[in-house]
Amino acid sequence: MNDNNYNKIIETIKYENIEHGNYRSPQASFFSNSSLDSPRIKSSFLSTPKSFSWDNQEDDEQTKQEYLTRKLTAPIIPDFLDKKSLKPESVLQLEQVLQKAYGDTNIRITSIKDMPTTRKQLKRIYFLKDFRISQVWVFKADPKETIKELNAYYIAYKHGVPTGKPIAYEPQKNGTYGFDIAILGGAIVGHAGNPYDQLVRMMDQTPDLIFETAKSISKIIADYHIKLTLAKNEFEEYDVQIPQASPRKELNNRLFAALKIDESKASNLIKSCENLYSKLNNESVVSHGDIHTQNIVTNEVDHAPSIKDFGIIDWGEIMLDNGFGDLQDFWLHHLRLAKKANNNYKFSFDELKQIYINVFNQKGRNHNFQFVDSQKDELIQSTLWNIYELYDPVRTNKNEIEEKATFHFKILQDSLEKLKYLSCRNQTNSIQRELRTILKDKEYLSL
Repeated sequence: MNDNNYNKIIETIKYENIEHGNYRSPQASFFSNSSLDSPRIKSSFLSTPKSFSWDNQEDDEQTKQEYLTRKLTAPIIPDFLDKKSLKPESVLQLEQVLQKAYGDTNIRITSIKDMPTTRKQLKRIYFLKDFRISQVWVFKADPKETIKELNAYYIAYKHGVPTGKPIAYEPQKNGTYGFDIAILGGAIVGHAGNPYDQLVRMMDQTPDLIFETAKSISKIIADYHIKLTLAKNEFEEYDVQIPQASPRKELNNRLFAALKIDESKASNLIKSCENLYSKLNNESVVSHGDIHTQNIVTNEVDHAPSIKDFGIIDWGEIMLDNGFGDLQDFWLHHLRLAKKANNNYKFSFDELKQIYINVFNQKGRNHNFQFVDSQKDELIQSTLWNIYELYDPVRTNKNEIEEKATFHFKILQDSLEKLKYLSCRNQTNSIQRELRTILKDKEYLSL
C-alpha cells in the first residue's frame, strides 16, 4: 500500500471517533432459530402491517405464510449484541490500515482501551493476527510536534533502540502533520505488558529484583545515548531539532507551572541553575529528556512480564544533555516508586551509575566516546532534577503533592551540601536562598 493510499484512509479517521470497548462482528452463529420468541427481532425483517394478527380470520393464508417465512429466516439479534458492540466506521478504517501495514487481511481489532498518560491522549488497540492478540498504540496528533516525534521514533527504531515503530508513516522533512492520529507498533509495543510501576509493585518483597530492573534500564540508557548521538546528523536531516538541555525551560514547564510562578519573579533561581549546569564536566549526548517510569514499557515473554527487557517511548523532549541527566531523571522516579513498594529499598545511584558508565564506555570505545565518573556531574544533575521534580503541574491530590515534594527536597538538600565542597559553593548558596523565598509557604518542607 503506497503512502497516498494510507493517507486517504488515515485522513478520515478522527481520534475521538475511535471508541473504546470490546467489539464483535455479526456471525452466523448469532442468528439462531432457537430464539424465535425473542422480542429483539429486527423490525426491518418483519415488515408486515401493524394490524396483522395470527388469529384474524380476515387475513388470508398467503399473508400468514409470508409472515411465518420471514420470521423463520430473520436474523435474531441477541441481547449481548446491540448497536454499541458493532464497530464504528473509524475502527473499521483503522482495521484496514493495520491489515495493509501488516500484510494480513484477516487482522481484526478486538478491543480498544484508553491508556493513562501525563502528556498526550493515547489508546491501546488490541487486534488478532495469526491467532494471537497483539497491539498498536494510537495517539492524538499535533500538527507541529507529531512529525518531530515520529521522525525521532523512526530514527531510534532504525538504529536498534527498543522503542515503538511508526506504522503507516515514512519520515518527512519540514512541514506539518496533516492527520488527527498517529500509530505506533513494532515488537516493543506489540508485546507491551503492564506499566513499569505495576511491575515494581509486583516485587515489593524482593527489593533486589526491583534493582535488577533499574540495572537493565541503565544499560538501555547508555546504549541509546551512544546510538542516537552517532545518528545526530540524521535527526538534523529530518528537521528534528535537538536543543541543548535548558534549566530555564525545565523550570518553566515543571516547577513554575505547578506553583504558578512567573519567570520574571524567579530570574535569580534560573540564573543560579544555569550557572550550576555550566559546571558539568562530561560532554553532552543525545538524550531522551523525560524518562520517567511511565515512559518505560515492560515486555511480556510467554505472557509473563520480563524484569530484563524494556522499551522506551515518548521522544517528544529529545535534547542534548550530560549523560547523568537521563540517568538521574529515571533514578529519582524509580527510587520513589521502589521505596513506596518496599521502604527498606537501600540501593543507591552510585551502584547504578557504574553500570551505566561501563556500558557507555564499552559501546562507545570504537567511536571515541568516553564518560568519566564525576561526582560533580552526578550531584549537579541530582540537584537540578530534584528541583524540576519538586512539584508537578498535573498533580492535584494534596497528600501526593506534599509527599512528592518532601521526597525530592530531602535529596536536593543533601546534593546541595555535598556540592559546596566541589567548587560550587556560590551556585548552591544562591539556589538555597532563592528556594527559601519561593517555597516559604510550604510548611511541610524543612527550609
